[in-house]
Amino acid sequence: MLMTYLYIFYFFLPFLFLFYTGIEVLHRDPRNKLHRVTMEFMLSCSLLYLGDFFGHMLPLEQSDFGLRLKLIGGFFTMSVGMYFFQILNKFSLRSVLFHVVALFPLVCIVPLILNMPAFRFEYLAGPYFRTEHYNEAYRWVIYSVAAIAMAGFVSQIVRAFNQYRTKEISVLERKRIRLILGGGLACVVWVVVSEAVFKPLLPDVPWVPYSALDSFAVLIFALFIRHAMVNYEFLSTADLRYKILFNLTSQGIFLLDDHGRLVEMNPAAVAMTGFSPNETCWKGMLLADVVTLEDTSQYELFSHAIRNRIPLHLVSRIRNRRGEAYVVESDMVHMEVEGRYWRYLTNTDITLQTENERKLRQLAYHDSLTGLLNRRSFMEILTDKIAEWPAQGQGFAVYLIDLDHFKWVNDTLGHAAGDELLQVLSQRLKEIAPGRSHAARMGGDEFVLLLEGAEGVRDVTDVADRLTSELNKPVRLSDQDYEMTASVGIRIVAGEENAELETILKDADRAMYEAKQAGRNRYRVFGTAMVES
Repeated sequence: MLMTYLYIFYFFLPFLFLFYTGIEVLHRDPRNKLHRVTMEFMLSCSLLYLGDFFGHMLPLEQSDFGLRLKLIGGFFTMSVGMYFFQILNKFSLRSVLFHVVALFPLVCIVPLILNMPAFRFEYLAGPYFRTEHYNEAYRWVIYSVAAIAMAGFVSQIVRAFNQYRTKEISVLERKRIRLILGGGLACVVWVVVSEAVFKPLLPDVPWVPYSALDSFAVLIFALFIRHAMVNYEFLSTADLRYKILFNLTSQGIFLLDDHGRLVEMNPAAVAMTGFSPNETCWKGMLLADVVTLEDTSQYELFSHAIRNRIPLHLVSRIRNRRGEAYVVESDMVHMEVEGRYWRYLTNTDITLQTENERKLRQLAYHDSLTGLLNRRSFMEILTDKIAEWPAQGQGFAVYLIDLDHFKWVNDTLGHAAGDELLQVLSQRLKEIAPGRSHAARMGGDEFVLLLEGAEGVRDVTDVADRLTSELNKPVRLSDQDYEMTASVGIRIVAGEENAELETILKDADRAMYEAKQAGRNRYRVFGTAMVES
């Protein structure tokens, strides 16, 4: 009975461990080549122990079945082991010589299948454990194949150590590879020591199966792989890789239940909502209690998507519990898992992107010095207005404004003072302009104002009076006050007129030129003789 327990301990338990490890590795990622080869390696190793177990438990006359199973496992282990190291180290599999060497051990299975009389093997009864016995021919075959396999393992290990000593890889991967290659080297050392030291020199004792010591090398290697799996993420599961991605992505990821309550958030989402990394009080809270939408109408969009389990995509401005504002692009999908519905919401922070786009639009359509619309933007607005005004039935007026004696300011006080003057007068122009109007800088000291809804000449001249009055107010430059004036040309578009953009601007320019000719500091309305008093 004691020996039965020893057989289970030495042979059957290692078989179960290796078999379980192989299945676990495959389950982690069945589509991965390294996972599949590792599984095959573990299962072939497990046959070594299963064969020994049957070889000791079956009657002696039937024990050759166990030895046959062990030998098949051993030859497969040699072959698959070389493929394991080749794939692990990312070496090429295109070499014909490699395939010849790696597959050569499988040739030795042929005598096992055909029961060739030239190659004999059997278990012999011993005082405690049975011992393996091979005839001379088969012993040389086994030793030769084992020597070739050992040479292949050692060459792969040495080559890998040389490669990873200089290759740029992560610290984690370097530790992982060193550990596994070290395990492979430990296997080789164990076999050599077992054959050269343990078997010849140590006395027989009832609790040590000397004949099976060689096979414990693969158990040592399996323990190295197991340690790398647990501590260094070797042969990681797809779930682990998704978890790493979940934690490292800059996108905020939210998992919501069927009622819109928070179940899980990744670190980016936690930061986006204003919680600290260690806080968990948000679990079970409604998303609406965690962030505030600036556009309150979007609450209904979220509620509708959750109630009806439909996808959602929108861009929102949100504010978190700390008052921090974000612009986010949100996508929500729904998934049923084991009869329960879950909502996966991703928030991509596009605050910086939105701000950059705003700045680009500002640069494209606004004057960089004054902040007014630039020439391009004004021309687009005026073109649209010309196209739509007949249908709307509302007239409009264009004011072309040119500063008087601006060149003197630049030449006398310098360009910095000239820029400051333009900024001050531009601000006044913004303040003067009525609600439905557009002010722009056309270039240099020339400005333009588009007044919408002009019902008649009186409306137009009222604005012109305020305009010239405000522009005439003193401006302080270089600790002195300077009075500026402007000449203004006005073109009114009303009635049944078929207006064209170039004609309107030319008419306004002609009226402005007449104002300058009349003495500056005044305005002219094209087509009339009215002059500012």
